[in-house]
Amino acid sequence: HPRIQEFLIKNHFVFGNGGVSKIIDKHVSVDDADIGDYVAVFGHYPCDNYDCYSCKVLHRYTECQYGQGKIIGHGKDSYDGTFSEYTILPKFSYEICFKKKEKPSNKELMPFMYSFLLADVRNALTRIPELYKNNRMVLFGAGQSGSLAAYLFSNSSPDNKIFLVDNDLKKIENLKKNINSEIDYFVINKKISNELNKKIPSYDFADLISDTIDKISKKLNKFFNNKNLGLLMDCSSSNTSPLWSNNKILKENSFVIPFGFASNMILLDEMAIQKSGLTVMMSRGVGNLRNRKETIELIRRS
Repeated sequence: HPRIQEFLIKNHFVFGNGGVSKIIDKHVSVDDADIGDYVAVFGHYPCDNYDCYSCKVLHRYTECQYGQGKIIGHGKDSYDGTFSEYTILPKFSYEICFKKKEKPSNKELMPFMYSFLLADVRNALTRIPELYKNNRMVLFGAGQSGSLAAYLFSNSSPDNKIFLVDNDLKKIENLKKNINSEIDYFVINKKISNELNKKIPSYDFADLISDTIDKISKKLNKFFNNKNLGLLMDCSSSNTSPLWSNNKILKENSFVIPFGFASNMILLDEMAIQKSGLTVMMSRGVGNLRNRKETIELIRRS
């Protein structure tokens, strides 16, 4: 894991910050859940500082003003995560998905295993109200978080267009089956994929990547009828930021959300800095209380 040194600062612990749990015991102070209820685990919980506006008012624990927002199963003396047999869920780290009397089956519980990831993606996509003002999305990465992002975006408007970039055609085709929007795509070849993830790229890396950027730019411009992209979201698990952090891809009045964990640099040269309205937003975590509850309702409905 790219952040393993951060996690392993002290002692040992069990990983896992999402999933579904059945409550087998509770503290006397807990009044929002009962033994036997089922909860979707979101993992994030607030710091202990009473005056932290991010944690106590906004309930955005990953943006803690003291840098002490916590996640179960994420080290820093955290509680064991959901890969353990039993774990303690602090207040705000869960939402009820079924009451005991509903007696859900395993089949009914399974979709809520995605609560954490869906809330994470939905949080990023709902931070800025104007984000959906146009209907063009460029998505790097057709894996799980990318698929959820495409699903949410496609349902925001009936005539959305989504341009996919990935190195796996099977992932792209699988995503296309589940999305109603008009979709086009570009497949990155294996040589470029390997070069992007090297710590020291080969001598001809600049030429290789320049050619790929040109091809992506031409294809998406044609797909969007030469209109600027509205949203670029990077959900890739590899270092794909060099493919989009350039003047040919980034456009005026567009939103960029670097969501994947593997990108190690975003380059904004003098041309990109001149692009009025270009917004780059970092968004992590499951969002505020409203986003978490609405995520549960979204899974229930669909």
